[in-house]
Amino acid sequence: PVNCIDINVIKNNQILSTANESFLKFWDVRKVDQPNLVVCDTQSLITCASFSSVYDQLVLYALDNGSVNLMAANSISSLIVQRDSDKEKLPDNKRLKSMEAALDDYVDCVSWNNQDSWIFGASSKNKAYFDVIQQSVRFEVMF
Repeated sequence: PVNCIDINVIKNNQILSTANESFLKFWDVRKVDQPNLVVCDTQSLITCASFSSVYDQLVLYALDNGSVNLMAANSISSLIVQRDSDKEKLPDNKRLKSMEAALDDYVDCVSWNNQDSWIFGASSKNKAYFDVIQQSVRFEVMF
């Protein structure tokens, strides 16, 4: 079952979904027969994800081991559609930041700050976690 869907507010026809698998699926709502891109994180099951509302290439996602990850996704609007069997392993250079011990429980929600585009948070049953994207990582995203 699908447990998380997020809409790209910059490109309204793009969404992402997770389903307690190791995959983030990026979709174009105009062509829903298959995802545009399937990205695999082999560390654990992905529980939730969210597009940044300012920089649509930034995606925040959480794993069921309690870690929260920041990913730089290429713009998917011009990608060639991939079959579900052509799952792409996420290269380490695309995983910009990983907060491995951020939460020691199942993360059920990740979110971006509406006032400052570089602040994000995550929550589990017992804890909340907030972080700021460092300047060096910002330059990786911007340039």
